[in-house]
Amino acid sequence: MIETVKIYGFGTYFSRTRLTPNDIDVLIVHERVDLSSINFAIACKRALIRLLPEAHITLLSETEERQLTFINCSQAHSIGQITNIGFDKQLANVASKLVGARQIPGSERVEARVSVKCD
Repeated sequence: MIETVKIYGFGTYFSRTRLTPNDIDVLIVHERVDLSSINFAIACKRALIRLLPEAHITLLSETEERQLTFINCSQAHSIGQITNIGFDKQLANVASKLVGARQIPGSERVEARVSVKCD
């Protein structure tokens, strides 16, 4: 079975403000709440932390993200996805985008999917 996670960046590092970020906030969204999907998300988190020790990484399932509307409320930027096929190349690409997100035009903010109040 192909496992897929979606990677998002959020927080001051991605806000394009004059604030100096001291970390990189990352969201990993995995597809399902079964053991295989969760383990793959954890493996991606561990691999990203090895490449980017300054990263603070949050894991959510797609269901949890929909319930929390985390992407919308945090004004997250889509960075890419990682699958278990071609893992190393995709991981390196995502890490590169995360480090260069302030200069990469392709890391656009994810538009609001629904209108919600974010507390």
